Amino acid sequence: MEKKKFIFYFLNIDDVHFTKDIIIIPYVMKKYFNFDVEIITVHEPKTYARNAKYTDNLKITQLGEDFGDKLAQTDVLMICGFYDWNINTIKLYKQVNPKGKIFLKLDLNRHWFANLDGNRAFIDNFRPCDLITVETGRLQRQMKYAWDLDTHLSPNGYYDFPKITETYEKENVILQVGRLDCPNKNADLLIKAFAEIHEKIPDWKLRFVGDYGDYFTSNLHQQLEKYPSLANRIEVLGLMDYEDAQREMKKAKILCLTSKVEASANVISEGLGNGCFIIASDVDGAEDVLYEKKLGEIYPINDLDALKLRLVKVCNHTMFEETLYEKAKSHAQGDLSWVKLCQVILEKLEHEEKS
Repeated sequence: MEKKKFIFYFLNIDDVHFTKDIIIIPYVMKKYFNFDVEIITVHEPKTYARNAKYTDNLKITQLGEDFGDKLAQTDVLMICGFYDWNINTIKLYKQVNPKGKIFLKLDLNRHWFANLDGNRAFIDNFRPCDLITVETGRLQRQMKYAWDLDTHLSPNGYYDFPKITETYEKENVILQVGRLDCPNKNADLLIKAFAEIHEKIPDWKLRFVGDYGDYFTSNLHQQLEKYPSLANRIEVLGLMDYEDAQREMKKAKILCLTSKVEASANVISEGLGNGCFIIASDVDGAEDVLYEKKLGEIYPINDLDALKLRLVKVCNHTMFEETLYEKAKSHAQGDLSWVKLCQVILEKLEHEEKS
C-alpha cells in the first residue's frame, strides 16, 4: 500500500526545533502513522544534529520550483501560524490539490490575537484550512466569538525520546530552563523571588539551565550583593544539550516558568514528563496543560509577591512523594502524549473528508 504524503512547510528550521512541537508532529506522523514525511523550508541546507539523533533523519528540502508539483501529491499539508507567507501556500495548495487537507497549527498567544483582532479580512485568508488547532481554550473561545472561527484545542504535548533511561532521586531544587537572557522569559523575577524568601526555604536550591549574557548576569549579581549567602544556593549551569537538560528536570522537584509571553511552552510538558511539579505564570497554554491535575500552581504574570507565596507554599508542603512524580509523568505520557494528540489531529482531518 502506497504511503500517504505529509509535508510541513516552514520558513526557517533550526536544530532546536527537532525536539519541539513543530517537528515532533511530522516525526510522529512518520513513525506511528506511516506517512511519507517531508519538511520544506526556504533557507539553504543546514546541519541538524538533533534530526540525526532523535527524529530518524527526517527529509529536509529547500523550497524549489517543484513546490506546486509536490503539493499536488500531498495528502496533508501542515503550516504554522497566522503568517502572510502562509496565505499564498494555502491558495496554491487548494488550487493544485483541492481534495488535499491543510492542517494549520497556530502557536498563538493573547498578544498576537490582540494585534490581529479587527483584521477580519486577513483572518479570512486562513478559512480554507481544513483543521486549525490552538493551544489554549481561552483563545479558542475568543476566536470563535470575535471571528466566528472554529478551531480544535490541542496543547503542546510531550514526547519521550527514548534516549535517557537513567532515574534520579529528586532533589530540593527549583529549576528554570530556557533563554535566560531574554527579558520575556523573566528569569530575573525568579532570582529576586528566591532571594527574598530563601530563609523560609533553607533546604532548597535554585538552578538555571540555558544560554545567558549580561542581562541575566547583572540581575543575578545584584541579588548576590544583597544576599551573599546565596552564592552556594543558586547554580547557573548554562546552555546544555537536550539530554543533559532533561536529566536536570529528572533531578528537580519543581520546574518554574516565569515568562511574560508564551503560546504553549513546551518546557511545561517536558517538566511534567520528568516528574516535576510546575509553578508557572499565567501565560497562554499553562492552564490547559495543568488543568484539574493538581500538578502545578499558576500565578499572575510578573507578580513577584504571588510567585513568592507559591514558592514558599509548595517548598514547605509535604507533597513531594513518589506518587506525585508518577502522576505527573502519567499525565504527560497519557493526556499530553504527542502520539495521542496526533491521532486526534488525523481523526479530525478524516472527519472533514467525510463531511
